[in-house]
Amino acid sequence: MSKNLGPRIKEIIAEQGLEFKEKQRTIHTTCPQCGLSDKLSILKENGASICYRGSCQFKGWFDDWLALTAGISKKEASEKIFETRRLTLEETLRIEINLDDNAMPEFTGMDAIEWPLDGALTLDSIEAYEGANYIIRRGIPIVIAMKYGIMYSSRTRRILIPVMRDGVCFGWQGRAIDLVDNKDRMRNNIGFRRDSLVMFLDQLKGSNHGIICEGPFDAMKFNMIGGNIATMGKIVSDKQFKLIADSGIKKLYFAMDDDAADEMNQIRQKVVAIECYKIELPQACAQRCASVGKKADFGECTFEEAAQAFHDAQIFDQTYVLVYLKGANR
Repeated sequence: MSKNLGPRIKEIIAEQGLEFKEKQRTIHTTCPQCGLSDKLSILKENGASICYRGSCQFKGWFDDWLALTAGISKKEASEKIFETRRLTLEETLRIEINLDDNAMPEFTGMDAIEWPLDGALTLDSIEAYEGANYIIRRGIPIVIAMKYGIMYSSRTRRILIPVMRDGVCFGWQGRAIDLVDNKDRMRNNIGFRRDSLVMFLDQLKGSNHGIICEGPFDAMKFNMIGGNIATMGKIVSDKQFKLIADSGIKKLYFAMDDDAADEMNQIRQKVVAIECYKIELPQACAQRCASVGKKADFGECTFEEAAQAFHDAQIFDQTYVLVYLKGANR
């Protein structure tokens, strides 16, 4: 399959006598099912197609669009479009969901992507009420979530969290608002590489300190303090560490889960001119989570608990080694 079907897609749409509008990553044209113009979005990279009219169910690939539009078989449409085979379902899932991050091609740089996504809704819009309710259930006021650029997709039923740098988007993470299998809970944009990105990186601008958290909800709970970022996992890559260290911070705080003890020790060994501190999870939060059978983490804290934990943080110098014992509190 061509790495970029954009030129071929535009050529075929024109052959069908239809108009289109081109964006950075997508092409918009008439939906073959509902017939509305500009509602069908086609991804240039692989031809994935979907209609954004709320009542329309069309979803598929560009050869599905051509088969319906031209009145030909899907095989004929595929032969007309593709020079080689289409991605298998397994390969598509591997790209879109990052089922095996280690199997992804090496990422050599960060390219800006289109943001907001087509069809994404601001959390204060009426149509985004289900996404807004999910955010509120996680203890985040809508006004704060919007500060971090979070949006909602009613089509995929996911909140969309952008990864920005200097106000430019380089990736996004979509989180399901419904109970789904753990492997399908998060989806990232095609080409997403966690090891080269830090979520909420602009929070470090002008800050004397940085707070390393694993996930976005953990990080947002330190909104009252600032300098809060999420590495999107307990592993902090060299590229991520360089982004943090080069920001000019003087102090580094760890607000990570206890099972990330080895990772925190390793980062501490790299730091020379930056003071390090360990933020402990508040006991009130741990007890509250235990009472309802939840995993206790900073994302379950109140803003006040997180702020107090920051102020109570203990120095983490070269004489302090973190040890994690599975099944133990410390």
